[in-house]
Amino acid sequence: MIKQDKREKILRGLLRAAWIGLLVGALALCAYVSGDRNFGTYFYRGEGIIRDVPPKMPEHIALVGDLWTAGGELARQMESAFAQQGYQVRVNYLSWPQAHSGEIAAHLHEGTVAADGDITDALGSDVDTVLLLTGSNDVAQHMGADYYAVSVCKAVEVVATAGKLAVVVELPGKVEREDTGLMARAKRAVYCLLFDGGERDVVEKYRLALREELEESGLPCLIVPWDDAETDGGLAPVAENIAEQIVAARAL
Repeated sequence: MIKQDKREKILRGLLRAAWIGLLVGALALCAYVSGDRNFGTYFYRGEGIIRDVPPKMPEHIALVGDLWTAGGELARQMESAFAQQGYQVRVNYLSWPQAHSGEIAAHLHEGTVAADGDITDALGSDVDTVLLLTGSNDVAQHMGADYYAVSVCKAVEVVATAGKLAVVVELPGKVEREDTGLMARAKRAVYCLLFDGGERDVVEKYRLALREELEESGLPCLIVPWDDAETDGGLAPVAENIAEQIVAARAL
């Protein structure tokens, strides 16, 4: 009888510890999510934004983004693509390969030195156009379409407030999901359920959310559609598409 009572006490203790662990884990997850998906508000709320950008070809582009912009290869390919169409356009780059769109927007706002890049300031006086290519990490980690859309709009607002033309390259359709550790996979699964309704193929949803958010915000920018077939040919066709879209929209 005494042994049975002891076993019951141990079992109750284990159950209590398990419930406490679940509660602490849930609270920790809520705290983590609130920090990870920190929306905040638009930085300037529309004050001082130059909405009517003259329709002229850019002369100096700052290419800003995540892994797609790392190493500067896309920037170099873009310079070649512009040259093939008869335009001499300087393209520099800043990259935060592992960053979410919200983090990149904050880096732009705060003037943070990029993890990888050949210039230090995307909003420098000689830069006239900032090209934003972000969102792959948002999709891979299921940050949510709303988070992606608001974050990119924040970045566009920072660029527009600095008097530069913002060009947003549409979210790439092919997103690599790294086979990371157990905790990272668990987090991704939870985020997928919480923010993407359990859907894994969410690129189109994210693209639509961004277009709707940009339209509602009234922020001035040029959107470059992404052709999913381009990625099969490396970065050269991607650069050619971007250059062609900008020339079509900006050339006099």
